[in-house]
Amino acid sequence: MQSRSPSFSIGKKLFLASLSLLLIPFFGYQQIQKMSEYLRDNQEQTLLTRAQMVAATLHERPELFTISTSSAHPDAHHLYVRPHSLPITLDGYGEEWHPYPEKSHNLFTHLNETSRPEPVQTTLDARFWIGSDQDALYLYFEIKDDQVIYRPYEDQSLNNSDALTLILERPNGKIEKYRITTAAPGRVQARQVTWSKDQFHVLESNALNIHSVWHETATGYNIEIEIPIAEMGHRLGIIISDIDQDSHDINYATLDANKTKSVSLSSIVIPSPDLESLLQRLDTPSSRTWVIDHHRRVVALTGQLEGHHTPSDPINELEKRTQQSFFNNLKNIFYTLLLPQPGQFFNDVLSTVSKLENQEITNTLQGTPSTQWRRTQDKNTNILMASYPVWSQGKIIGAVAIEETSHRTVLLQNRAMEIVVNLSLLTFITAATVLLLIAARLSYRIKKLRDETEQAISPDGQIKSTLTYTSASDEIGDLAVSFTDILKRLNEYNQYLESMSSKLSHELRTPIAIIRSSLDNLDQAEEATEAALYVDRAKKGLERLSIILTRMSEATRLEQTLQQEKFSIFELSPLIKSCVSGYQLAYNNNVIVFSETLSISTKTLNIKGTPDLIAQLLDKLISNAIDFSATNTPITIALSHKEGGIELSVFNQGPHLPDNMKHDLFNSMVSVRQQGSKEPHLGLGLYVVRLIAQHHRATVSAHNVTQPKGVCFCVTFPYL
Repeated sequence: MQSRSPSFSIGKKLFLASLSLLLIPFFGYQQIQKMSEYLRDNQEQTLLTRAQMVAATLHERPELFTISTSSAHPDAHHLYVRPHSLPITLDGYGEEWHPYPEKSHNLFTHLNETSRPEPVQTTLDARFWIGSDQDALYLYFEIKDDQVIYRPYEDQSLNNSDALTLILERPNGKIEKYRITTAAPGRVQARQVTWSKDQFHVLESNALNIHSVWHETATGYNIEIEIPIAEMGHRLGIIISDIDQDSHDINYATLDANKTKSVSLSSIVIPSPDLESLLQRLDTPSSRTWVIDHHRRVVALTGQLEGHHTPSDPINELEKRTQQSFFNNLKNIFYTLLLPQPGQFFNDVLSTVSKLENQEITNTLQGTPSTQWRRTQDKNTNILMASYPVWSQGKIIGAVAIEETSHRTVLLQNRAMEIVVNLSLLTFITAATVLLLIAARLSYRIKKLRDETEQAISPDGQIKSTLTYTSASDEIGDLAVSFTDILKRLNEYNQYLESMSSKLSHELRTPIAIIRSSLDNLDQAEEATEAALYVDRAKKGLERLSIILTRMSEATRLEQTLQQEKFSIFELSPLIKSCVSGYQLAYNNNVIVFSETLSISTKTLNIKGTPDLIAQLLDKLISNAIDFSATNTPITIALSHKEGGIELSVFNQGPHLPDNMKHDLFNSMVSVRQQGSKEPHLGLGLYVVRLIAQHHRATVSAHNVTQPKGVCFCVTFPYL
């Protein structure tokens, strides 16, 4: 037999089955997404609660919001002065300011309107930085001007040169003007001036000591100014005057987009040490706290958002990465590509603002606490702002807004996803490896069983060998045992078929020899008496042949009869007693005994079947018992209750059954009789017993009995 290779092996099936483990990261991802939503909601609630706590603390400090009543118009420009992160040197070069271009403020250029048909064009362009360092306020201006006009040494009017004018509110509320102009670059002392009749007039003594440095550049000039914070109020005005050569027209650059010489002062807030100290005590790392008045103007700001800072030294970053193992670097690259990563560095549009203008702040100032997520420019970082109103005497005087990035939520989500992926990958690899090993082992055992089975049977159907014994207790081991048993039975059956010819020839040879010899002698017989003797012997030989043929066809006729028989319910005990009475008359040389053991609760032994077939079954058992019964020993027929049903047993004393024949006795043409018996026996009697028992859903068995020595045949009928 040619073996064929399976197209879809067990290993492939188990490998495909192991792919179902990929559902683990899928469902894990779904749960992590739900967890992410929960973390976002929890972050919103936590941040809003913190904002409420800070607002409740500021509720008792309404004096901190004094800018709201003492500053300029609510719609005017507002400046919130942030402490400078680097020490400031007053030199006009601006090295301390250039690293922070996002913190610069543009000034609005205004063309002077004259009687000419068109206003004179100008190249004036100006921007400035503002910050505080210790007890001083610093302003740094970068002014682009194609013609820098210096004041002549002899000119003391301060009106005919490029200049910068500061309009300051003092702590007592008084408004003062200071003008900076110079005859040459270098240190310049600001002069206090007044304005009348379209001219600046210098006052004799300066009320405020303002230091400044004028530095000329290729595109214009820079001015850096230092003002004592203690002398500052809450308002500030800036005017840059640009005078071009051969022209009496003056152009201006101011903080006001609509005014020129008549400048509306901008509100300015220099952080209060008391308020900053209070907010720092309530602040948490990686968050930013805003305090605004009821005009949305920032009056205090503390903290720094995670990731919003200058990138670290690339060399240090390279050294950190180099110190990591190759596997960790590879893993980091994999998860960086797989999972959304929080932005390491980002630019926040609110990092330099002095007013919060979004709708959520408007709602908060109307009394409704709110939260808002916004995305930064790099789109990898989201910022959450939670705002809560500050009340005083039944009125809203401002609001507290606290911000946090989504870094922590994203990192927790990514960490959870990494754990799920790592565990899923480990589980998948382990399970797939185990399943593949099991599949390889199973495939090997099945192929070995197949090969041994094919080699056990020769092409002509002969059993050449049996299978190798296996101690495995699984299904394949059980299958190998079953195959071994099948091969054993096939071998026994083949041996039976091979020996059947000798049995038939032996059984047929004797009657044929009798008939042949009788016929030969009949031809030579001279007397009638002698001829009659030979004829009688020939008849007995024919009768013996007839019995053999009848018994050979008996099983076939019985199988056909069983298909047509109809069941009826009858009592078994009277039938057995009637048969026993007949046996006692027919076999008067043997003692046949009947015993009946019934439980107290059962009066009758009813079964469903055919009485004639039951009688035929008992006939075969009695005939077998008589043939093997020892001389002068009784044959016992018993009827009793057993756990599985009603048991009919026939016991005869005599030789035991061979151990290798206990399970084969009820097969067709199997006999343990010695050859040369008077009656022909083809081993069909007990086979008929088995057919009738199976027809009645009964079981039949045989076992040896030690005391007294003999054999007992049992038929167990099921209860109705």
